Amino acid sequence: MALTASAIRQYTYSRLADITVERNCLNVIAVVSDIVRPQRLSRGSHRDALILVALADESCDRLLTTVFASSPDKLPKFVPGCIVIGHRLKSEVFNGEMRLAVVPRIGGTLYVLPASSDTETGNNLDEDSDEQLAKSIMSDRRQFPQTAGITDVDLARVRELRRWFRNYQAAPSGQRPQSAASSSGASSSSSCPRIQLSELSKLRLQSGGSRKFVDLVAQIVGIGRLDDTCTVARVWDGSEVSAETFRPDPAVTNIEIATWPELPADWLADRYSVDIFVYDEHQEPLLTSVQLGDLVEFGNLSVKLFRTSDSSNNGLGNWREHLLLTLNGGGRNYNRRLCKLDPTFCSLAAKTHKQLMFVRSSWLPKKPQPPTSEAGGAAAIDAATTTVATTTALVTKADERFDDVERIGLAELINSASQSDAGRKVVRATLIRLLPTTADRLVWLLCPNCPDRAWGPEEFSLDDSEHFDNSQHPPNVDLDADNRRQCRRCRRNGSDGESRLSASLCLCLHLTDPEAELLAFVWDAEVLRLLAGCYDNQEDYNSSNINAERLGQDADLRRRVFGRLRDRLPTGARVELSLLHYRPPMVLWCSPSATQVCCLSLRLPPAQLLIRVLTLALMKIIKLCLSYFQLLIISDALCTILKV
Repeated sequence: MALTASAIRQYTYSRLADITVERNCLNVIAVVSDIVRPQRLSRGSHRDALILVALADESCDRLLTTVFASSPDKLPKFVPGCIVIGHRLKSEVFNGEMRLAVVPRIGGTLYVLPASSDTETGNNLDEDSDEQLAKSIMSDRRQFPQTAGITDVDLARVRELRRWFRNYQAAPSGQRPQSAASSSGASSSSSCPRIQLSELSKLRLQSGGSRKFVDLVAQIVGIGRLDDTCTVARVWDGSEVSAETFRPDPAVTNIEIATWPELPADWLADRYSVDIFVYDEHQEPLLTSVQLGDLVEFGNLSVKLFRTSDSSNNGLGNWREHLLLTLNGGGRNYNRRLCKLDPTFCSLAAKTHKQLMFVRSSWLPKKPQPPTSEAGGAAAIDAATTTVATTTALVTKADERFDDVERIGLAELINSASQSDAGRKVVRATLIRLLPTTADRLVWLLCPNCPDRAWGPEEFSLDDSEHFDNSQHPPNVDLDADNRRQCRRCRRNGSDGESRLSASLCLCLHLTDPEAELLAFVWDAEVLRLLAGCYDNQEDYNSSNINAERLGQDADLRRRVFGRLRDRLPTGARVELSLLHYRPPMVLWCSPSATQVCCLSLRLPPAQLLIRVLTLALMKIIKLCLSYFQLLIISDALCTILKV
C-alpha cells in the first residue's frame, strides 16, 4: 500500500545544520536524541504547556527544540529515538544559540513516529516495510490527518534516520559521528557556551558556591590515570593561562602522566596547560580512541572555584582561589561528552602548531660556518648603519608605560607596512629561538646565492626579500677554498679592504604568533644593554667588565653571558616590541630600553631618513605647543572663576 501525498500541499524538508537564520516556516524530519527538560507550564498570560527536547540528524547531533501545547495532555509523548516530522516550525536565537519552536497558534504541527524498537512487542520497527508503516499512519488519522502530506519518500527518510540513530547510540562517545557544523568549526548546539582556557578566569564564581558549565575544544598534551574512576587529561588550546588560576591538584603531582613527545623540552605545563578530571564512562574513549596531540571537544565541563590554604606564607593562614575542571559521568541527559575532532577543526590545529614552537636546532641542515676573521659580506651591514630610524623596544613582560598603546599582531604589522601610520604600537609575540651570532655569519646565512642556507623560507616561512638586500649579493658566484659555490660578497677575502664590522655582535630573535613570523635583530651596543639586564644589579655587571671586544674574542665569556640571557629569555617567553614605524625590508634593532632603541632599514635613503626625523621632531613640537596653549586656556578660566 503506497502512501501518496495530499493534494493540498507537499513539503520540502531542511537539514538541521542548514538552520542558521531566524525563520517562521521550517519543515524538518529528525530524531529525538534527548529529553532536556520535562513538560511544565510556561510563564505569562497564556500559560501553555511546553517541553524541551533535543533533535538530531546526520548533519547536526543536537538542536534544542521547544514544543508548545494548550494543555499538558496535548503534548506528544517523546522518548529518545522517536522520529518527528515537523511542519511550519519557527527558528529563533535564544541566549546566543539557534533553537526551534513548535507553536500551534501560528500553525506549527509535529507528528511523532515511534522509536526504532517497540518496547511492548519487542519488534524492531526498522525492519517493517514501507507498506506496514503506511498502514499504521493511515489507521491513526487523529495523529496523521490527510493534510499531513507524508509521502513514501518521507517514510524512507524515517527508516534512514532510525538506522543512523541506532548506529549513533552503539558507537562509543569518543567515536560518534560528528555533525557537519562541528567539523567545519561552527559552534556546537550545546546549551553551554564554548570558551577558551584563558577566558575561564573571567567567569563570575563564588568560592564553594554554584558551578559554571562550559564547552571546550583543546589539544591533548598529557594523559594520566588517577584511579579506576578518574583519568586526568592535560590540555591546552594555544592560549596562555595563569598558574594562579589553575593550581595543580596535589594528587596529580604523584601520578605518572604520559606527555606528548612533540612538546619542547622546556615546556611550561603550569603556564600553558590545564588538567581536566574525567570520570566514569568518558574514560574509555580518552584511554582508547584519543591519542596524544589529538583535538578533543569537552561538552558540559563543570567549572568550580575552590579555596585552599597557602602554606608557603609562613603559616599566616592566607587563602588562594583556583578553578577545578571536571567532566562527570552519567550525564547523557546533560549532554556531557568527550569527542575526538578532525585535525583540521577550525584554525586550532594551526594555532597550536605555531604556538608550540616546533622549530628545533636538530631540524636545520648543517652548514659550515665561515671563519669570523676572514669573512666578508659586511657591505649590507655598513649600508644599514647609516639609516637609523624611529624607536623600538623589547620588554619581557607587560610594562605600565605601554598600557595606553595599541597592541597588534605580527601579521597586522607586516600587512600595514605600506601605510604611513606614525602612532606608537606594541607588538606581542612568542620567542621561538634566541641565537647569538655575528653580523658576517648572519649575512652569509641569509644570502640567497650561497648554497646550503640553514635559514630560509622552508624553516621560517619568511621572505628573503623582506630581510635582505639582494643588490648587495649579485648572483655571480665564485668557488671558495673548499670548492663550494659562494657569491663574491660572501667569499673569503679579508685582504681586499672590506670593512671589519663583520665581526660585530648580533642577536637574532625568531618571533611568532598564531598568524605570522618575524626576525628581529639586536646589534652591538644594544646587545650590551640587553645583557646588562641579566645581572641582579649594575655593580655586578660593571665588575664583569663586559664589552663588545671581549665578547668577540673570549668564547667562554660569550658562552656564560649568553647563557644568562637565555635564562632570562627562554623559548616560549612572551615579548613585546614597542615601535613607531615598520617598513619592509627592515631589521628591527631591539633593546630593553624604551627610550634609546632604533630600527634599521636596509633600503631607506639618507634623504628619506632626514625627512622622517624632521617630521617626527615637528610633530613633537606641535604636541608641546598644543599642551602649552591648553594650559593657558585652563589658567585663564580659573582666574576668571576666582575673580567672580
